[in-house]
Amino acid sequence: MLLPTRFPITTAEKVEIEYHLDWMLRHFGAEPVYKAETLTSRSPEIRKFASPAGIDCDAALDWLADYLPFDNSGCELLIMGEDEYCPDDPDIIKITPHEAADIEELVAHIACHLSGRYLRRLPATELERTIPLRLKDFVPVYFGLGVFCANTSLKLSQYSVGESHYHQYRKSRAVEARSFGAALAYLAWERNDRHVSWARSLRPDARVPFRQTLRYLRKTNDSLFNTRIATAVFANENDVQLISLLEQATPSVQFAILQQLFFNTLEVSPRTTSQRLGPLLPQLPMLLRSSDKDICKMACHLAGHVDRLDDPAITALKELMADRDPEVRMAALATISLVAAPEQLNPWELRSFLHDSDMRLVNAAALGLVQRGQQAEELSPDLLTAIRRLAGSDLNDLLVHVCGALTIICGGDPDQQLQSYFNKDPDLLEEALQAVQTWREVAHPEIFGEDQDLPG
Repeated sequence: MLLPTRFPITTAEKVEIEYHLDWMLRHFGAEPVYKAETLTSRSPEIRKFASPAGIDCDAALDWLADYLPFDNSGCELLIMGEDEYCPDDPDIIKITPHEAADIEELVAHIACHLSGRYLRRLPATELERTIPLRLKDFVPVYFGLGVFCANTSLKLSQYSVGESHYHQYRKSRAVEARSFGAALAYLAWERNDRHVSWARSLRPDARVPFRQTLRYLRKTNDSLFNTRIATAVFANENDVQLISLLEQATPSVQFAILQQLFFNTLEVSPRTTSQRLGPLLPQLPMLLRSSDKDICKMACHLAGHVDRLDDPAITALKELMADRDPEVRMAALATISLVAAPEQLNPWELRSFLHDSDMRLVNAAALGLVQRGQQAEELSPDLLTAIRRLAGSDLNDLLVHVCGALTIICGGDPDQQLQSYFNKDPDLLEEALQAVQTWREVAHPEIFGEDQDLPG
């Protein structure tokens, strides 16, 4: 029995790779995809400056500066200890002695630095909807240097305490090895490569996702990155057209459409956003009940931009509030707290979240109580319990939000309840009262302005 073909990374990661590859296609053209050979440490080009006798770091910089198709003049290498201070100068490439002695580390570090330097010089408008910190790691992949980046995405640190010796891995790139492997697979699939002997040079944490992704793409052709046909999703500002593609789309295309709709909402006013998303409302329950958690979360974010949701969508959000994934619960709770009408959400449905160990859920539930106003006054003891948990911690912003919720549901004057509850804890009382004052003066000046008499 054959196992079903699955993509080895999350839907959100898949779409991120496709989006950044599409950005590079639009920015650099398709030629690098077909002409840039995937290099490894054994490639003749690399062996010119790396031999058993040693590595010529300056020659490596000169070759990479000439190889990458943008202006890399004026850069210099500086070999320093990892803890030594180096000014934040894009023209200085700091490398450690370990990187100077490891050809994969050296090539990856220089290539990613030069890419980041190039991106920093671009107008901000050209980088819209990208994640520059991650894009700079993907750019070398587009030009055949992905094996170096994938194999150095983690660094091994070794240290000793007494006679005990320890080692640990830590990230050295913004992009994970699995995403590097998947991105390499997209390029191999787009070129229709049948012989990918260079993949044997990949570390297992990149090689396995590479093979799984390549197998998936060959079987499904499920990709929004295509050098021959422009995608109808990325950079599409026609919301109606995007929504019309949703029902028959694969999960990753659905996610990309929802993400594009979300990007489009950033360009217009909240009222216009709600009107533009109107055609999405009939499909929201289906999207919120998707088996793909990334789609659920993105659907929640979009639902939060609609003035009023109908009952089927509210019911779907309530189902997600009980999801096993804490990120899904968070997205659903934040959305329903914001958009549910009083008759659609009973304050008591938020009560359990005020006692959750995840303080983000406590914060979202408190926001929901703010929306319910004095209708939620019976939950003030639960808010007081949450305030006790937050007081004395370093979560000052959350404390202010929860104290703000107590202020609202108590009709603007929570001081008496706080004094009664914290009568034996003067320090906690002072902190809670200060949080209330901060909320009045800073978080919601439109309610308690500086020129008004503050209640309580």
